[in-house]
Amino acid sequence: MGIIIQDLPAAAGAQGDHAIPAMNDGLTVKLTVAQILALAEISDVSGLTDALAAKLDVLQPRVDVASAATANIGAAASAYVNVTGTATITSFGTVAAGTWRRIRFNAALTLTHNGTSLVLPNGGANIVTAAGDHCVAISMGSGNWVVVDYRKASPAATDSQQGVVELATTAEVATGTDAARVPTVATMGSHQGVAKAWVKFNGTGTVAILDSFNVSSITDGGTGLYAVNFASAMANANYAAVASASAISVLSGAYSTSALGVATRDSSFTLTDSAIVTVAIFGD
Repeated sequence: MGIIIQDLPAAAGAQGDHAIPAMNDGLTVKLTVAQILALAEISDVSGLTDALAAKLDVLQPRVDVASAATANIGAAASAYVNVTGTATITSFGTVAAGTWRRIRFNAALTLTHNGTSLVLPNGGANIVTAAGDHCVAISMGSGNWVVVDYRKASPAATDSQQGVVELATTAEVATGTDAARVPTVATMGSHQGVAKAWVKFNGTGTVAILDSFNVSSITDGGTGLYAVNFASAMANANYAAVASASAISVLSGAYSTSALGVATRDSSFTLTDSAIVTVAIFGD
């Protein structure tokens, strides 16, 4: 027959290698005395009753509590509650100070931060839950609760932790101010700091593209004159062009959404073909 925690004798502390079936609220777990003391985070059996009873609360069965403006988790018959539904929660109800609950969320809902009655560990912001998220909440009495720990079922990725990321839309990538979402290979080109088109070509003889991005062709307009034709048109003609050439100078002009005119000149400012011409386009 197992020993009730409340009846555990002080002398048992000397039997650190003996297994004792410890019972609490109908639950029996077979632990050595040394394991029990470690679980209770104390060095001897004095005070074991209160310490271990609190520790074993985590082994209680999970009970459901429906989400509502006031989700009364303190009235639950277990320290482990499963919050069901999607209603926004602004309060966990009133219960004695020091009461704690481990909470699992069954679906997406909003926990509304309040600096007094529902303090969330999110920098003062609300938390949108996801199925499988867990947190620990402690009652401060008078209907006030503090959430001391919140664990996402699928944690968000950081620069030091693997996790889930949300993909940015093309518009969000273009704006370039959202630090919580990431671009894909397909959308990253929309960022304002990324070249929307670039090309390196040989402008002598038969004009030939050496390498490029979003450039379909180069039109030879005569000695020293070229048109860089875009594969996908720019949103407007207010883009910036950066160009260089093996000739002495290179000037851009004739901006349009579909092409950019380029001219290369020698030291006398005379139009001349250039063996190497590079152009990069930034804009919408």
